[in-house]
Amino acid sequence: MEFSFGKSDLAAFEKLLASFEAAMERDAKLNDCANQPLTEGELRKLGARRLDPRVYEKDPYYIALSGLERKKEKGVVLGRSTIKGRSPFLFSEEKGKEGNPGFIIQPYGYFDRDFTYPSISEGDRTWMSLCPHEIETMREAAQKLSGRVLVLGLGLGYIPYLLSLKKDVREIVIVDDDPRVIALFRKELLPRFPYSEKVRIVKEDAIDYLEKKHPPFEGIFADLWHDQEDGFPLYYLLRQRLDGFKGPVYYWIENTILLYVRMGLLILAEEELKTDGSNDEKYMEAETFSDAIVNSLHFALKDKKVDSYDSFLDLVSDRSIREIIPNLEIDIE
Repeated sequence: MEFSFGKSDLAAFEKLLASFEAAMERDAKLNDCANQPLTEGELRKLGARRLDPRVYEKDPYYIALSGLERKKEKGVVLGRSTIKGRSPFLFSEEKGKEGNPGFIIQPYGYFDRDFTYPSISEGDRTWMSLCPHEIETMREAAQKLSGRVLVLGLGLGYIPYLLSLKKDVREIVIVDDDPRVIALFRKELLPRFPYSEKVRIVKEDAIDYLEKKHPPFEGIFADLWHDQEDGFPLYYLLRQRLDGFKGPVYYWIENTILLYVRMGLLILAEEELKTDGSNDEKYMEAETFSDAIVNSLHFALKDKKVDSYDSFLDLVSDRSIREIIPNLEIDIE
């Protein structure tokens, strides 16, 4: 990037960086407290808000899975997990504040009592659950998708269940390549769907499936990842494959994934403001995937002129990042 900032622009950028770094520090503190009961004072100091667990216990799928017994399929466990009372947790999606992308809205909350919920896990990693974060981050897609819907990634089957209840949804095609998850879903979960005839499961890799021709879908929901770090490579591939799809596409935690790329843009901008941005060798090798994103952003935006703080804000907006991502050259392997 070619910067031509004045003093006021530079001061505004440095303030943005400080805000972003403060948000990262707060996030780290809250992660350190995960599932550890705290005092009311400690929770208020961290900015966590009190939530009512009964709101989530009234979720239709939560009710449908009541009495679910623990089952295991070759290492994949369908069971229950617990959020301890007065322990902070992220209950919705992190996103940048409008007009100030350095400020991250981090919706942390807590319950006054333990909250137990269904989950699918393997080892120490939970692949999907009916925790508040999953419920909140899938609500919009469940409300807005209709017609013939493609769901990439099965998990616990939350989105398919909600879609199956809708009169304006006639078919849900689920693509997943894990036979263990599919087996658990067919045996234990699908029988709890009142309109299971709407659901069809395809055992196949999602990217491979998209390479083939299929009868048209009217909407797509993609959830093939655990978090933004392992999600970005798949999000990147899906954005390329689904470019040109005319209907709505919902990518789970997309705002958080965009935040991950915005972090790379801020790192790159901070580096290139100190230099003229012409040192290509610095961006040839990467030790981490985050480094690879920064490197790719450097080359993709090499001729981009940023002549004011406002133009930089536009560059790091969600709209701009969505446009940049399909043009990045990243070796996903």
